[in-house]
Amino acid sequence: MSSSTVSKTRIIDEALLPTRPIKPKRVLIIIVGFVLGFIVGIALAFLRELLDDTVKSAEEIERLTNIPLYGTIPLIKGKKFTSAFLESFRVLRTNLEFIPMGKRYQTIVVTSSVSGEGKTTITTNLGIILGKGDKKVIILDLDLRRAQLSHHFGLSNRIGLSTLLSGKHSLDEVIQRTDEKGLSIIAAGPTPPNPSELIMSAKAEELVEKLRKVYDYIIFDTPPAGLVTDAMILMNKADVSLMVVKANYSKKDFIKGLNRMIGDFNIKHVGIVINGVDLGGSYGHGYGYGGYGSEKYYTD
Repeated sequence: MSSSTVSKTRIIDEALLPTRPIKPKRVLIIIVGFVLGFIVGIALAFLRELLDDTVKSAEEIERLTNIPLYGTIPLIKGKKFTSAFLESFRVLRTNLEFIPMGKRYQTIVVTSSVSGEGKTTITTNLGIILGKGDKKVIILDLDLRRAQLSHHFGLSNRIGLSTLLSGKHSLDEVIQRTDEKGLSIIAAGPTPPNPSELIMSAKAEELVEKLRKVYDYIIFDTPPAGLVTDAMILMNKADVSLMVVKANYSKKDFIKGLNRMIGDFNIKHVGIVINGVDLGGSYGHGYGYGGYGSEKYYTD
């Protein structure tokens, strides 16, 4: 009896066979992934900018402090000099000439917040550009803990300020002539056990007075002001002081604190030089400079 029972089921429509998988929905996943990636990327960029406490540009320095900006030194890529780099030191020299101080400046202190900001490079090239103006220039490497100046010129650091101030050598023995017009240096010499005491000694003051009678400009390459107080004390005695900061390297907090530091030490005629600024192949307001390719300058 059961074998003759007819099923009551019937086919209403033929089944549709899918031509592609129902899941996962690849297009939707790609769209969602793109949107999320875009949002996360923007969030990370803002977070990175928020956490980055380094100086980026000259405009940023002007917002952080009221200390005047005397120079902007472009970034050198691959050790290849550009007309902008060479011209920037001429601009720095010109700006120094317009400092209202009632007399011609003669002693210049160059320092920075920490090591690695290009302090010695700025010192070296400033000395070269001043010497090209038919002036007698001498640079003193007062960074006795980390001597670099002599290496820039390929000269010896066997004797120098440390041996001069300790009475082991005479002034004539430690002065070294460079290949640059009108430029001489006194290297730091071997690292002494008491660099601060030597720099602040009466012999050091007597040395500067002797050099004033012979040289038009005396440039001091000092230890970083953010690490030791030697530089701040020397800045108080100099005619002009230059604080070197490096783009994408120097800390904003140090720039903000400069006004207080300068006030505490009663320092006059201080200016900032920002180093390593990426100008994108141009200088100033887009004008190019040429004709300086044969001149010799130095980088880090």
